[in-house]
Amino acid sequence: TAWLVAVQLGDLPKARRLHELGALATAKGCYGMSALHFGIQSRRPDMLRWLIALGQDVEEVDGIGRTPLMVAVEGDDTEAVFVLLASGADVNRLVDGKPALDRASTIDIARALLAAGAGALLTGLASAEGAGACPAPPVAAPLGPPAALGGADAVIAGSAA
Repeated sequence: TAWLVAVQLGDLPKARRLHELGALATAKGCYGMSALHFGIQSRRPDMLRWLIALGQDVEEVDGIGRTPLMVAVEGDDTEAVFVLLASGADVNRLVDGKPALDRASTIDIARALLAAGAGALLTGLASAEGAGACPAPPVAAPLGPPAALGGADAVIAGSAA
């Protein structure tokens, strides 16, 4: 629709006008993307804030199961991540078995997700074991001194034979 195109292009005045004229706010575009999904593509935080104020759902999934937060993280859009987190996006929601943190490719986005509570699933697992943290990795038994293994001389002599 023209409204989704205006949103995607970040043309806030045109999107507002089309909305005032009755554009369907629940319209879906390709892959079942909502206006908020398209708004992320505009890379305009003001567009996202306006869409959220209109009632766009920050947890709505598109046709392939992605939330707006996932789209923002995958698109390396730090500002969109901040807007969505401030609007209550679930930082630990799983899509294809993975949270948004697993998809972060920039340190700023990873830090924002962690500050918003990402990793609570891991913390829950650790506390379920009663340790409150990951258990120490197993330690391999030492191999012993080189002489017990035949020493370097045995290795050299073996290669000369």
